[in-house]
Amino acid sequence: METLIATAFGRYVNVLRGEADQITQGANAIFRANEEGSPNAPDMLIATLSNFPWLEPLLLHILRSSDVAAYVKTMHNTAMGLIQARLDSTEAPKVKDLLQLMIETTDDESSDGTRLTSEIMAGFSVDFLLAGYETTANTLSYTTYLLAMNPDVQEKLQAEIDQYFEEEPEASLYEAAQKLKYLEMVIHESMRLYTPIPKTQRHCQKTVTVRGVTIPGGAEVIIPIDAIHHMPQYWPDPYKFDPERFTAEAKANRHQLAHMPFGWGPRNCIGLRFALLETKIALMEILRRYSFARGPETPAKLEQIRGITSTPKGGVFVRIIPRT
Repeated sequence: METLIATAFGRYVNVLRGEADQITQGANAIFRANEEGSPNAPDMLIATLSNFPWLEPLLLHILRSSDVAAYVKTMHNTAMGLIQARLDSTEAPKVKDLLQLMIETTDDESSDGTRLTSEIMAGFSVDFLLAGYETTANTLSYTTYLLAMNPDVQEKLQAEIDQYFEEEPEASLYEAAQKLKYLEMVIHESMRLYTPIPKTQRHCQKTVTVRGVTIPGGAEVIIPIDAIHHMPQYWPDPYKFDPERFTAEAKANRHQLAHMPFGWGPRNCIGLRFALLETKIALMEILRRYSFARGPETPAKLEQIRGITSTPKGGVFVRIIPRT
C-alpha cells in the first residue's frame, strides 16, 4: 500500500502508523468481504451488471450512493489536491513518480486529439491504486502459503536467490528481479493456481465471428480466467503446485492464452510489470532472511472468497523461521 501511494499519489507515508488512513480505508472498502465470507456490495453489483448489462443505470445509481462511492470520492479529491499543488509549485519536482510523469505530458496530444486533464490523472491514480493493492497482496499471501506447503520448491528458490547475490553482491533488487527465472516461475504458478482476478470481461462493440462462434454487438463477453487456469488439457493435474510448468520449453508448447492472470491484449492490466516487480522484490527480501513453514493454523487446503478478487478466507497463517 505504501509503495502504491508513493507511486500513484506521490505521498510517502507509514500505513501501519495510520498515515493516509482515508486512502487505506477507501481501498479496503472496495474489496472487503463480510464476516460470513460472502461478496460485498460492489462485488454483487458488478456480478449483476456482468449478467444484466441493461440494469447499468440503476446499478450505477446504487453504487454512487454507497459508502464505497464516498471513499472513492475521498481518494479522488486527495489526488486532485496533490495534482493541483504540483501544478502550482514553482520548485523542481523532487521525484519522478507516476503522478509527475502524467503532469509532464499534459501538453502532449494523443492520436485522437485528447489531452490529459487533472480529472483524468486523478482517476488514473485511483485506478492504479485499487488495481494494484488487493491483487498483489493476495498473490504474496498465496505464494507464501504455497512455499510453506512445498519446502522443496522453497529451498530451490532460496538457493537461486542466494547464488545470485553471492555472484552479484552489488546488484540492485531491480536487476535481480530481471534475472531470477525460478522466482518468476514460482510466482506465475502461484497466480495460475490461485488466480488474483477470477474473471474479466469485454464489451463487444460490433458483431463478429471467431472460429465459427458469432458474438453479437453489444454483448458482454465474460472470460473465466480461473477456469481456464485449471483446464486439464492445458494443465495436467491442474491442482498441483508445479513451477516447472513455466519453463521456456513448457510455455512454448502451450497455448499462450492458457495463462493470463493479468488479462490479455491491448487492454490487459496496465500495472503488470509493476505488480510483478513488487512481488519479486518482496519475496526476495524475505526469503534471503527467513523461511516459511506449516504451523498449527495452516490449513491443508485454502478456502477462497471470490468477488472482484480472489481472497484467502480468514487470511493465511504460516510459521516464519529465521535462516541460519
